[in-house]
Amino acid sequence: IEESRGLSRVAGSALMPEISTSADATRTNTQVFLDKPITTKQAGFDAIWEIDLFGRNRAGARVAISRITSQMATHEDVR
Repeated sequence: IEESRGLSRVAGSALMPEISTSADATRTNTQVFLDKPITTKQAGFDAIWEIDLFGRNRAGARVAISRITSQMATHEDVR
């Protein structure tokens, strides 16, 4: 049952956006005519959301929920 619930969360996550961030800092002193070192900082943010045009992701989430229901029914039958 717990495995089915975990798989259901994975299937449901396909309906949510994927978010990532990044950061980088570099300090260099390679300029010949400058007395101060140069510090470069960068930050990034990405958000990706796949449009479920044909319902594949929603169908996968429904199948995962059905598996949970089936596992719970089987568990009750065994008791």
